[in-house]
This record gives sequence, C-alpha cells and structure tokens, in this order.
Amino acid sequence: MNKRINKAEAKKEFDAARQNHLKNLGQTEAVKRLNRAEDVYRAALRGDNDVRDSRPGGGWLQ
Repeated sequence: MNKRINKAEAKKEFDAARQNHLKNLGQTEAVKRLNRAEDVYRAALRGDNDVRDSRPGGGWLQ
C-alpha cells in the first residue's frame, strides 16, 4: 500500500536540497537530490504518489 507524500516533509527536503545546490556541495549529487526533491514536492502538491512525471520539461536544473 502506498503512503501519501507529506507536503511539509517534501517541502523541507526540497529546501534542504536547494541549499546544498546553492553551496555547491558536490554539485552533481546536489543536482540529483534537488531534482528528486522537486519531483517529490510537486507530487505532494498534486496529492499523488507518482513522482516520475513531475518534471515534464526536465525541471529547472538541466
């Protein structure tokens, strides 16, 4: 059974990933984490658990 994504937790993870990116701490890993966090956060905003199609345009970091 799928557990619903918590919006507050997703937002917290997204903000943390963005801070890591801004500090350039392991840029490649930071970008991967930021993109994943963005996927999860957008899925939470939509109210579903499908994070695969969250960035149809590739996200804001390509």
